[in-house]
Amino acid sequence: MRLPRPWFRVRRSFWQSLKFAVDGLKFVVAHQRNFRIQLAFGTVVLVLSFFIDFSPVEVLWLVFAVFFVLLGEALNTVVEEMMNVIHPNHDEHVKHVKDAAAGMVLISSVFAVSVGAVVLGRHLFGWRPQVGAAVALAFVAFSVTLGIFGEVENVARKKDSRPRNR
Repeated sequence: MRLPRPWFRVRRSFWQSLKFAVDGLKFVVAHQRNFRIQLAFGTVVLVLSFFIDFSPVEVLWLVFAVFFVLLGEALNTVVEEMMNVIHPNHDEHVKHVKDAAAGMVLISSVFAVSVGAVVLGRHLFGWRPQVGAAVALAFVAFSVTLGIFGEVENVARKKDSRPRNR
């Protein structure tokens, strides 16, 4: 009698693997509002790249920044879903894991804004790269300041007072 192969050794065709990947993206798009927002902004930026005379390197930076944010958001969704399955009740450790994953998305978003400030600022506003970098630095400082002084937490607490596994 031959035993079935474990799930991790199953050979799948390329098309089966592609279907699973598309199903995962459908899940993220359907269930994550932030992913949809970031996808919309990324689409606008990439469509703009067809109409603005960017250098190939600038286009590459923009594409990388957009996909880096989307990848971070998808990975954040994976972490949140896994933690909800592993520990569905409120737990401080789960909160820390989810917050760290959300922080990863914030870092990727700050990176994307920085790239956008440097690349788009030069073409749309005539900024030198140093001005774009200064705008990006100001954005980073603003984000950190909000986090340090708890304004983000206060706004979030006022908006949503429901208990969650966060």
